[in-house]
Amino acid sequence: MGQTISCGDVVHRVEEPILRCSAIQVDPQSGETDMALLRPLARRFDEPFFGGLRECASRGRLKAGASLTAPVGGTLTDRASLGLR
Repeated sequence: MGQTISCGDVVHRVEEPILRCSAIQVDPQSGETDMALLRPLARRFDEPFFGGLRECASRGRLKAGASLTAPVGGTLTDRASLGLR
């Protein structure tokens, strides 16, 4: 925590970890809650935290194509690595 994320002129400071929103389990076409994604994510990363509560450290304007800078150490994985299809 305390690291920053910036996009263009906008800078956010990460204050504390947050749990992943359960909305990712909703099938966008049917509206049914049937996509079991939270448990595989928590198992894969050994923790239920998938985001960070942020505070705006520097205001600015977001523009299409602006570069994004995030803290070192984050990972992106595909669904297959989480045991999903």
